[in-house]
Amino acid sequence: MHQLNYVHRDLKPDNVLLDNTGHLKLTDFGLSKSFQSKPAPFLEIFNKAKESKEDIDSTFKQTREGWRKRDRKMAYSTVGTPDYIAPEVFAQTGYGKECDWWSLGVIMYECLVGYPPFYAEDPMSTCRKIIRWKKTMAFPEDQPDEGGAPLSPDAKLLITQLICEAQYRLDFEGIKTHPFFKGVDWDNIRNTKAPHPPMLDSDTDTRNFDHFEDEEDSDDDDAEETDDFLGFTWKRQKEKKGVDQMFENSSDSDSD
Repeated sequence: MHQLNYVHRDLKPDNVLLDNTGHLKLTDFGLSKSFQSKPAPFLEIFNKAKESKEDIDSTFKQTREGWRKRDRKMAYSTVGTPDYIAPEVFAQTGYGKECDWWSLGVIMYECLVGYPPFYAEDPMSTCRKIIRWKKTMAFPEDQPDEGGAPLSPDAKLLITQLICEAQYRLDFEGIKTHPFFKGVDWDNIRNTKAPHPPMLDSDTDTRNFDHFEDEEDSDDDDAEETDDFLGFTWKRQKEKKGVDQMFENSSDSDSD
């Protein structure tokens, strides 16, 4: 993805699946961002048919100038899943593909330890831990009461080279040559037998996926039948405050 000039921005265990041979497949590109080298077409400007030519020219000029000032090699929206978001994503000053390597480090920590390094009971507390990661980041041996297996020196080294400042994070080439992956044939990894091929009866076998029962919609106990509001609809709007609003994935200001 990075070689194609895209950043995933929502790297987490849920989005890393095993295929029928046991090799990894990356999924869910809904929050992916393309770092375009040229401005996107300003089609929305020309859709304003009721505006005067002067208004259109002014809007086009403002949009063009704003685009030129913005670093097209950076993303700015706060998107992702709290436990795996890199700290620079919260800063609103721009971030690049390095945020994916942070997420990978968090996933590696979770796979080896059993829980993500910045886990908290609510998203706000998780965000605070991530922002203060230099103080909150710890390994099991540093917190004996937290449980978890001790990590090898190479594993700890790799994690700390991914969960660190963006400018110091390993890139793909650095990861491939890391001592943790000594002996891995990266050029032929897809042709190598996977360590844990899934047991499947067919291509549509879903035994390894959780099954959830559909919940039926329940009527509001406080609602009373009345003809006074026939033809009207009403929906409660949840109020979003602080960091909780940052995780609204449905609107992404980076969409161009």
